[in-house]
Amino acid sequence: MTPVIYHSSIPSVPIVSTSVYTHLFSASPNDPTSVGGYPGSSPAFIDAPSGTTLTRAQLKNLSLSFAFGIRNHPTTRANVGGTVLIYSQNSLHWPVVLFGCVAAGLRCTLANSAYNTRELTYQYNDSKAGIVLTTEVGLPVVKEMFLGFGLGEQEAHSRIIVLGESLAWAGGPNAPRQAPNLLYSEDLLGKGKLESEVRRSIAQRLFSRLKVYTSGTTGKPKGVETTHRNITALMDMLKPLFPPANKVLGILPFYHIYVPPAELESVLLTHPDVADCAVIGVESVREATELPRAYIVAADLKKVKTPEQKTALELQVEKWITTKVAKHKFLRGGVVVIEIIPKSAAGKILRRELRDKAKEELAGRDPGESIRSRL
Repeated sequence: MTPVIYHSSIPSVPIVSTSVYTHLFSASPNDPTSVGGYPGSSPAFIDAPSGTTLTRAQLKNLSLSFAFGIRNHPTTRANVGGTVLIYSQNSLHWPVVLFGCVAAGLRCTLANSAYNTRELTYQYNDSKAGIVLTTEVGLPVVKEMFLGFGLGEQEAHSRIIVLGESLAWAGGPNAPRQAPNLLYSEDLLGKGKLESEVRRSIAQRLFSRLKVYTSGTTGKPKGVETTHRNITALMDMLKPLFPPANKVLGILPFYHIYVPPAELESVLLTHPDVADCAVIGVESVREATELPRAYIVAADLKKVKTPEQKTALELQVEKWITTKVAKHKFLRGGVVVIEIIPKSAAGKILRRELRDKAKEELAGRDPGESIRSRL
């Protein structure tokens, strides 16, 4: 059978070999004040609560200033090719430090700001990160992670850059520092500025700039390396969809929030009272998403003979998981004790059987309405 090739209605775009930074921030030969083909005075990011605005020209200047600071500050002295981890909620700091790190020749790995210590530790170690950029809200988790490594306070502090609440550096409102003994991102601004991004060869531009982690559908989350060429090609493909004057509401940073069954199952199996388990998603109209629901086999069947004993274990496991994973991974679809997890002859979990079982158990009731599912 002759294969059929389907073509997009959008014209193909050339694959360029420029870096992401050059692609976004270069000036037009006909207009040295332009940034990435747009007027330098045009807004790039707007902080909704305060209205503080970063223009494209400001973003370029601030990112080059941050790049200089992170490379030359005596505490950081980041080397080209090193990896930094950004663990932060939405913030006007975010694009400055991200593009600043890219301009400095660093690789960035982006962690979900809802991660707990266990989840952050895995990504930090797996990505081989050094410096962590985090908010004051995220500091306790980062400090606990470094404490778990056995690092002293001085060594731990040398690896942290705080993204504070103050926007004075961007012409916005000021705010006091909650951790004055630590290095803040604005401390790296105004110390100098790179004339341009750290130049790299075409071959080096094929190396990754971003390392974003998957949801871990078939096991633990895996780092997906994204190169300059990957990102620039994607931007060029999307550009025709957005008119030049169009404004887009973006909730940054973007995260894949699908709850991975395999990761939750691996955590559940560390519970001393759980011998086997399986996790499925149950649809909730109220929450407009699927909620994770766990089926567990008790390690000691003698302890779950009565309905009351089963309920006690279900509630205990449901509460216990909240101490192990980020909030969006909580077992809000409930926990159910069963005698055996249905599996194929090859040992594969038969999730369809469990989904059918869940429908019978819920009997039309929305799992999102359960008090137990909203711990």
